[in-house]
Amino acid sequence: MDKVNEEDKIMNAESAAGPIFVSTNITKRFGQTIALNNVDISIYPGEIRGFIGENGSGKSTMAAIMTGIYDKTGGTMRYHGREWAPASMVDALRGGIGIVVQESGTIPEISVAENMYLGELRNFCGVHFFEERKVENFSPSFDAGILTKFDEKAEEGMKKVRALLKDGESAYYEAKTEISLLRKDSVTAKDERDAKIAELTKRAAAAKRTMKRNAATLREVRRELKDELKDMLADMTEVLKDMSTRSLSEFVRRYNEEAQGYFDSFRAKIEESEKKYEAIYASCEDTELERRRHDSEVKEIRKEYASRIRALDRRHEGFLLWQKHNVRSLINHYKNAVRDLFAPNEASLRRKVRRGVLTAVFGAFVNRAKLNKYAQLALSRIGINNIVAGAPCGAYDMQDRKLIEIAKCLNKSPEIFIVDETTTALSETGRALLYKCMNDLKNEGKSVLFVSHDLDEIMDKCDTLTVLRDGNIVANLDKAKGEFDPDVILKAMIGRELKGDYYRTDFDGSCGEEVVLRMVDGIEAGELKHVSMELHKGEILGIGGLSECGMHTLGKALFGAVKMEGGFVYAGDGRPVTSEVVAMGRRIGYLPKNRDTEGLTQKDSVFNNIAIASLNNIAKLNLFVFKSAERKVVTREVRDLSIKCNSPNDLVSSLSGGNKQKVSLGKWIGNDSQILILDCPTRGVDIGVKQFIYQLMYRMKTEGRSIVMISEELPELIGMSDRILIMKDGEVTKEFRRSPDLTQEQIIKYMI
Repeated sequence: MDKVNEEDKIMNAESAAGPIFVSTNITKRFGQTIALNNVDISIYPGEIRGFIGENGSGKSTMAAIMTGIYDKTGGTMRYHGREWAPASMVDALRGGIGIVVQESGTIPEISVAENMYLGELRNFCGVHFFEERKVENFSPSFDAGILTKFDEKAEEGMKKVRALLKDGESAYYEAKTEISLLRKDSVTAKDERDAKIAELTKRAAAAKRTMKRNAATLREVRRELKDELKDMLADMTEVLKDMSTRSLSEFVRRYNEEAQGYFDSFRAKIEESEKKYEAIYASCEDTELERRRHDSEVKEIRKEYASRIRALDRRHEGFLLWQKHNVRSLINHYKNAVRDLFAPNEASLRRKVRRGVLTAVFGAFVNRAKLNKYAQLALSRIGINNIVAGAPCGAYDMQDRKLIEIAKCLNKSPEIFIVDETTTALSETGRALLYKCMNDLKNEGKSVLFVSHDLDEIMDKCDTLTVLRDGNIVANLDKAKGEFDPDVILKAMIGRELKGDYYRTDFDGSCGEEVVLRMVDGIEAGELKHVSMELHKGEILGIGGLSECGMHTLGKALFGAVKMEGGFVYAGDGRPVTSEVVAMGRRIGYLPKNRDTEGLTQKDSVFNNIAIASLNNIAKLNLFVFKSAERKVVTREVRDLSIKCNSPNDLVSSLSGGNKQKVSLGKWIGNDSQILILDCPTRGVDIGVKQFIYQLMYRMKTEGRSIVMISEELPELIGMSDRILIMKDGEVTKEFRRSPDLTQEQIIKYMI
């Protein structure tokens, strides 16, 4: 045992001085495809290391090997000096390396808490059915200084208790454990084993005598310390209640002020609306339409007021709840200290009997209340307070489910936290939370491996950067040495200068006069508020705004995928678009924001994913579909869009993000769609694929096709659109024409 401990000390010393993770000559093959080729990586404590490269460069593959998702084909990995070969993501996370994957990492049908503790439910049943340590969930505003004297006193008392236990109870159970192990030892010679057992028996007898001598003193020390801690708890509770009373008075004052302000604003908006429509009614011809708009506007004003008051009430309830949590957590802090003070030795008969009874009685049951409580605590620790741990995971959108994955990973306090292209699925608020978590880990001396396609994001957040191309590391750069040059990084990523223009270089914004798609007075559950718009032939119409502004719902409504509460969508011939089937019949295609779950069938082939949208076009007599006709369409799109796959029969799930996006585009281009609704078309793809998509969009525009491009990225809206509609809270707030003078600053004030 001494030798093993000495080896651990040496390894820990080496880890402290150098990298905590080292990979050497890592190779990974998928059939004939080489995904990684002799990759060497070193990750140091307190470092945020970026991983960047084109789609298919091997970034995510390396992250997957580090976390047990894939097995390596060759090479070695060492973590804290030891060989590292995790069997699964769960195994890797237990060992200290966690990952938030690019694709969805949650199961919608089970609860948030079950997702967070998937594979670990045994920690909430049997021996662990009941809480041994109480949960301490203090509010973010809690003053931890209140606990300082209490903790110092508790630690001082524990030192006395440990000193009394050392030569008595601890020595006794240590000797008894070693005797038990020796009796099972079939390797050691019998005479040597008997001699050791005799020696340990004497040691145990001496320790038992010491236990008896120290018993009275130990009881007295424990009793006195418990009484002192109880008195300190009473004092702390009074201090906390005084602070809570003062905070509550201030909060109620602010609550009343805000509530009055909301009511005054509500009343002013109602009066303004009444005056506006009185004037409209006096001069308009179609009073029925205007009356519907008036009623809808009043309804939205009332809904907004009710929503703001509900949010204010929730804040008030949350404040009161946090005050209760603080008092409860203070009591739990005391109970945990007392538990530590009186905790029996793990090898004692009392503990063995307890474990046996709990296993027999509760072995098949999960304590849901405990599970939900611990999951909620994990969420609140990183600042997520809008997700209920007991709710089904499917009740939340993709952004919230990503936050659940982040909380799940960070709950295990990993030493290396891998973020695999996660920010593309997050809102600005979610990104800010993730960045804060990354910086907190860095400040704690832990490491982050940050995989992203966003060059600006990588350069801003990372300390060092590894660039991969075709499975090879082509550059390791250090920000502190001034090596973060965007031109150098781009050239290293793609191995060449980008040919052709990135965005469009023309600024005439020309398009045909013919209207090919039109929405009139679109209304949908707070997402769309009387939205009217037109798309012209040969036009790229950009739709921008914050993530929750309603633009994604607008894209679905234009494709007939959302049944609006009011309003209409018309194709160019004046016929309404009422469903996806009708839209496809009008040569309208839709590329959704979430391609993996809404745009593609992951477990099907590239061939079937592309061909499915063209079946009606190639069917003979609307009945017979010949494989040769399907093959012609698929072969053309794979060739024209440069989709990297060994064969069209490859599963879509085996492709990189950029090639998946090309398959999504190929499906609609292949069926000769003349109108394309593209929702975040460059989300999660590298800069080379981005340029390819931009050039493809411009080529389709020149061919007379029309494009609605919905995007959360202002540079691509400005760079590609003939016209831009900016949305806020379900309404179009501003229209911009293509111009060389148009800037992000001009646009953003209409978004927020």
